[in-house]
Amino acid sequence: PYSKVKDDAYKLSKIIEEEAKNRGEKRNEKGGFDRELLQKIGNELRQKNTSYLAKEVLKRIGIVEEKVVSGNSHPIIIDGIKNTGEIREFRKYSNFFLFSIDTYIEKRWERVREKYEGRQNDFFADDERDHNENIDYGQQVDKCVYLSDVLVNNDSDIKKQLFDKIDYYLALIKGETYMYPMP
Repeated sequence: PYSKVKDDAYKLSKIIEEEAKNRGEKRNEKGGFDRELLQKIGNELRQKNTSYLAKEVLKRIGIVEEKVVSGNSHPIIIDGIKNTGEIREFRKYSNFFLFSIDTYIEKRWERVREKYEGRQNDFFADDERDHNENIDYGQQVDKCVYLSDVLVNNDSDIKKQLFDKIDYYLALIKGETYMYPMP
């Protein structure tokens, strides 16, 4: 089940955080890096090649030249795909399925209000940038959602409901269940 493998997810943001650390970037008061800084570094890395982060995570998984070398047969979760160049790289693999987890903006705000210290305008500005950055190497969340194979709604505050939805789609992909057409 997804709930058992989600913690093993490969996160594209981890590669960006490692780059920030290697550059000696200043950490914020909470010990992490500011979101704006990480987005800037992510854009710089993708400016070299829009599939840069995807290629880096594939190396970590153990996939080289479109062949699995680590022998993994379980689902591999890759979190944080935000650019269509990353999707193009992953689409080279016939067993790649892109899931988008979507939540209404009001619910997203409710979940991150504390992180933004109540600054709703900052949240909306970040959200707009994430979804519609108008550069090839930038944040392209809307385009990524459009290209997804599966769109999962995550408006519930009960994580088990999200995990159950993901498990259902994983079972469909693996041929363990089926879905009847809807009239």
